[in-house]
Amino acid sequence: MTKHLLPLLFLLLLTTTWCSCADAPSDNRPTITVSMEPLRLVTEAVAGDAFRIVSLMPKGASPETFDPTPRQLMELNSSKAVFMFGTMPFERTVLPRMTGNAAGIALFEVAKDVKPLESPGHAHGSVSGLDPHVWMSVRNLSLMAERVCNALCEVVPDSADGFRQRLSKFQNEMAQLDETLTQRLKGLRHRSFLIYHPALGYFARDYGLRQLPVEIDGKEASAARLEQLANAAKTDSVQVVFLSEEHQGLQAQHLAEMLQVPLVRINPLTADVKNELLRIADCLAN
Repeated sequence: MTKHLLPLLFLLLLTTTWCSCADAPSDNRPTITVSMEPLRLVTEAVAGDAFRIVSLMPKGASPETFDPTPRQLMELNSSKAVFMFGTMPFERTVLPRMTGNAAGIALFEVAKDVKPLESPGHAHGSVSGLDPHVWMSVRNLSLMAERVCNALCEVVPDSADGFRQRLSKFQNEMAQLDETLTQRLKGLRHRSFLIYHPALGYFARDYGLRQLPVEIDGKEASAARLEQLANAAKTDSVQVVFLSEEHQGLQAQHLAEMLQVPLVRINPLTADVKNELLRIADCLAN
């Protein structure tokens, strides 16, 4: 009897699973594609719930090894608009090729109004040796949101009023966050920090801080440079070493141990940029 029951139970389980998948609601909202997760924050804030926001680089992916999947190409081809920062190499090379063969796709660069920050350490992975991490600044986020809004008003003019209202709300939030970060970092006695990959250049510029990068131009530090960094960190009384989640950063770990300061993992590629910047500020303030 058990032998006859097992196939029946399996068939019942298979039918139930198929029914639940068939009944699952599909997302029929128009799609907007963003190049990276941090740009999702800005785009979702301005576009609202009427659009489905898809990121080409999901969590855990790296801009340096990005390779689009067939499914991503399909989603890109059906997008109402495609947004990119315009500061990452793959955005300048891969994205135009991906959108070039599809008719009617609007590709927008949102960081054009951001005052670029020179960063020799990024010559291998940026446009013209500039710091590509434009999203690691609430002031830049506010500027880029305006670009997103203008683009959406162009693509979907019937919804322009809603886009502008949400832009105003987002920019007010960014102004409040900027004030919070300013107050939190204003009284810092020690204003330098060590970081493996120099991802916080704009953040440091906004609040009068100094980042000391271990990695320069994608290369590990030499023994002589490590010694220079250690001396500079002691002179500036560095209290923390930052290490991005996508990097192993053994040299950063070594410096943190040598200086007897905390090694803090950060995630510059998260969509939750607001809370990540607050967390970084707290690490510096405490």
